[in-house]
This record gives sequence, structure tokens and C-alpha cells, in this order.
Amino acid sequence: MGLGRGLKIFFTNQVKCDNCGRVIVDGTYEKNPKFSFDTFGNAHKRPSYGGDGVGVLNTLIYSSKKRVLCDMCKALEKHGKQIDAAIAQENAANAEQRELEKENLRLENQLLKQKLSNERNAPPPVNRGAARFCSGCGNALKQGAQFCSKCGQKLG
Repeated sequence: MGLGRGLKIFFTNQVKCDNCGRVIVDGTYEKNPKFSFDTFGNAHKRPSYGGDGVGVLNTLIYSSKKRVLCDMCKALEKHGKQIDAAIAQENAANAEQRELEKENLRLENQLLKQKLSNERNAPPPVNRGAARFCSGCGNALKQGAQFCSKCGQKLG
């Protein structure tokens, strides 16, 4: 891995990001042209000889790395891991909430079944008779009364 990357860096005079392809170190003549000045102060481009090159140190450093990333890709990877961790935490909380809701629904169903069972097994309600009212004054009458307690009218 290191030798192949080292040769690529040596021949291209560039170190590129493995994710986005952005040039991290550029030693080509086209990107970093050298100028020389004549006696009159005029600038002249030096003939193309391959530029300054990446250099031995950069070649060794970048060829030994498993992944070469630019600063932007490093930041994206770092924050991507943090976002993934936050999403995993949120998913765990949601799963716990779903389990609680399932347990709540199960308990509600159990309670409803118990109520239905109790209603089936309950004794029939006692018919206490319809409420009676005095035909004279409309007062509610007690059960078994022969006279209205309000107006004294004979019932029945």
C-alpha cells in the first residue's frame, strides 16, 4: 500500500484526498510556477522541469498513511461519527418508548378483559322500581308511602 502510493505521489507530484480528490500538497510546475528575474527586473517563467516536487518528507508521510484526507473531509468524518452516535442514542430511546407503549397497551387490554369478565359474572341488578312522583305537587315519593309528604294527598 505504501510503496504504490509513494510512487504515485513521486510521479504526479501531488497528494490528493482519498474522499474528495482535492489536492492537499501540490508540487507541479503548473500550480507553483517558479520565476527568475533578469538584470532589468523582468520576470521569466523557468522552464518546466516538473516543479519543486512534493518532497521526500511529504512522500514518506503521505505514503505511509492508510487514508489521506483533506481538512474538510477529516472534519466531516469526525462530525459524521458524532451524528451517527446521536442517531443511535435517539433510536435506542425510541425503541425503549415503543416497548413501554406495547406494555401499556397489553396492560390496558388485560384490564378491559378483567372488566368484561367481572360484568359477565356480576349478579343481575336489582330492580328497585320506578321512581314515583305525586300527581298533585310533583314531589318525589318514598317507596311504599301512602300519602305525599309535601301536600298530603292520598296516593294510589
